[in-house]
Amino acid sequence: MRTEPKPGHTPAEFEDSMHRLDAAGTLVAVCDGLVRIIRTDGQAHQAVLDGFTLYTPADMSHYVQLEMHERRMLHEFKRRFGGIVEWRDAC
Repeated sequence: MRTEPKPGHTPAEFEDSMHRLDAAGTLVAVCDGLVRIIRTDGQAHQAVLDGFTLYTPADMSHYVQLEMHERRMLHEFKRRFGGIVEWRDAC
């Protein structure tokens, strides 16, 4: 399943944006509807202490393509266990 980018943005622009965020080491922290943009290890550490769940740009790219129940499952898994998700294409 693919989610189309916002009107006026091509899939290539969406992909480029994800790669720029990844190259800059940017993370997204989410907690109870709040979002923080994370750019340093110190910010990431504080976000975790504050109860936020961290997402990489690749996590967020995949997240927007999921159905709502799949999003909840991914968020609950990351919130409970933390860590890094390795994304692969299905065989």
